[in-house]
Amino acid sequence: MSDARIRQKDNPRLVEAEIPILDESGFDSGAGFFERHVPYGKFEDLLEYNYNGVLEAPKLRRQGYKINQRDFGSIKSLFSEDYKRFEFSYEDSDGVYIGFEHCDKNSSDEELRHKKCNETIFGNLEAKLNKEDVIVMGSSMGHTHPLNLELQEAYEFHGNGAMVLQSEEGINLAFLRKGRKILVPGNCDMTIYNLNVNPLETFDFANPRQNESNKEKVRQKGAVFCIYYNPIMQDMHFKLNPAYSNFNPEDLDIAVHIPAVLINELPDFAGDGRLKEKFKKIGVNLIHYDELNQLILPSMLLEDAVKTDEIKEIFGIK
Repeated sequence: MSDARIRQKDNPRLVEAEIPILDESGFDSGAGFFERHVPYGKFEDLLEYNYNGVLEAPKLRRQGYKINQRDFGSIKSLFSEDYKRFEFSYEDSDGVYIGFEHCDKNSSDEELRHKKCNETIFGNLEAKLNKEDVIVMGSSMGHTHPLNLELQEAYEFHGNGAMVLQSEEGINLAFLRKGRKILVPGNCDMTIYNLNVNPLETFDFANPRQNESNKEKVRQKGAVFCIYYNPIMQDMHFKLNPAYSNFNPEDLDIAVHIPAVLINELPDFAGDGRLKEKFKKIGVNLIHYDELNQLILPSMLLEDAVKTDEIKEIFGIK
């Protein structure tokens, strides 16, 4: 990596395209024992590393949080053929996203009554495609909710992103702006994607005793979409995985032309009728954030809403 990129610690990005990359998170250990890849949001000051570079967070653990780190090796095992086209330079041990989980299914009734939101932070990945630099947008890679619940989780996005909800009724792709919430039912597949230049932070809340999920389908088929940005062509690509479609594979790549300086406006594109029609032709329902059900106290931050008896009752927490 060039010295020019290394010097850009305060505003991590690709020099030419002004798109941040995972390698330049803007943070370093100061000791040279390890390499950090994703900034950790409001939890940053609560995290510590030992001399072997192992993450320790005694303050967070005392607050009831569990840390779930995902490394490149763990998501590589979920790659579809679309992701395998890219050339990545990461080691399997390199971190790609991190989650902070508050309470789990084994928590006591008293602990659940004081449950806080979980937080997950997704960074983008630098890659090459046909020898050109591209940015593979950060993703959870997806999981399945097997329980037949009307409502399983509530998410609030603290950056611009997308969520894919797939069920027997079809594939819904929702674009969300910062601060918007989305309700996630059971009996569906759910995947989160970053659509921003900075790492995406999401907050979510569920009853841990009713929040069952698995990645069996993703291990078999890969993620529903592969989303990446080509800074040279200034196109954001939404490539639908052929394993989830009966359409011609050659028609499943939808490119949205958007200069890097305007990427923050991408969620608003979901309201464009012509773009909706393009996605409809490949069997995808594109949803603008204003079309989403915002019944869970839309005037409150999710982390405040979950303290109310109303929300606890909705999720079956007594």
